[in-house]
Amino acid sequence: MKQSIVLLLLLSGLTAAAQQQNTPVTVALMPDSLSSTSSLFFWDGLLWSCNDHYGLTLYGLDTATGAVVRSIATGVSITDMEEVAQDGQHLYFGDFGNNAYGNRHDLRILRLGKERLLGGDIRFDTIAFAYPGQTDGGTNATDYDCEAFVAAGDSLYLFSKQWLSQRTVCYALPKQPGTYEARAADTLNIEGLATGACYDSAASTLVLCGYSKLCQPFLYMLYGFEGRQFFGGHGAKMTLGCGMGTQVEGIASNDGRRYYLSNEAFSKYGIQVPSKLMYIDLGVWLDSAVADPEGGEVRLFPNPTVRWLHCTGSGVEHITFTDLLGRVVLQHRGGGTIDLGSLAPGCYNARIESAGGVLRQTIVRQ
Repeated sequence: MKQSIVLLLLLSGLTAAAQQQNTPVTVALMPDSLSSTSSLFFWDGLLWSCNDHYGLTLYGLDTATGAVVRSIATGVSITDMEEVAQDGQHLYFGDFGNNAYGNRHDLRILRLGKERLLGGDIRFDTIAFAYPGQTDGGTNATDYDCEAFVAAGDSLYLFSKQWLSQRTVCYALPKQPGTYEARAADTLNIEGLATGACYDSAASTLVLCGYSKLCQPFLYMLYGFEGRQFFGGHGAKMTLGCGMGTQVEGIASNDGRRYYLSNEAFSKYGIQVPSKLMYIDLGVWLDSAVADPEGGEVRLFPNPTVRWLHCTGSGVEHITFTDLLGRVVLQHRGGGTIDLGSLAPGCYNARIESAGGVLRQTIVRQ
């Protein structure tokens, strides 16, 4: 009985620790002027945000208090402005939200020079585009919505918000003003709705934010890819413990470790969630991922892990997980990413069968 009580206390502690690690820290409630915050980005010494409608006004925030310390009204009318990307010279404003009726054909990205903006010269260039094969849907019934994109190299990369398939397609567009057909590059099954993206070119990591159809927020971390093949490496999905109805829309980081998030106000089905500015430290996960030697020694990481486990090395055929009593609790064929979500917090023994023999590793599921 005493041992059972100790075990229950241990498992409770691990569960609480896992939830705390996956729960963003709330910095502050967003001001009323940002109740429909749709994006976050660092620029000119501040964290900036803007709404998806009301006209395009930029709000510079203090990351310690969430207070607006600077605002810039552009005077530009928008339809559904969902994301801001940037490079060294320009800011790019994605007026391409398409979930209202699923039938927008005036999709565009507005480009604004940073030096111009600092000098008070607010003149936009337009990058207009269409999706190949777009079919009109109904309210929240389209695979041609988008709320996330990044600037990299000479292109813009859009990550679609697919209401029907729950996947995301990476589309590429030139950065130059003009009218284009978006080029579909790759597809990823994220089992949710992508709403924001943050790309760290130095570390080759991309973090998508989003939520499920039931408004359960998540992050999807991508790493180990080459060039702009964002879906060609490894991926790990993290469910955020900030509650149902937290429609995370904005994500930004200036160090590749601490990520700031914002959610728009939500009021539906008896659930009331105010708009907030939050942050979460992903260093524990991303540091391990970036440091992992591709094709080297077979191992499982990160360890401990909250849910997702990654297997590196070549020739992995089968992995068997047993509890401390020797009972098989999970089997996984091949390597790649392993979902431990079905396992209770605790210690497990992993038996890794590979072309080079059999390896064993103890894994802690938090």
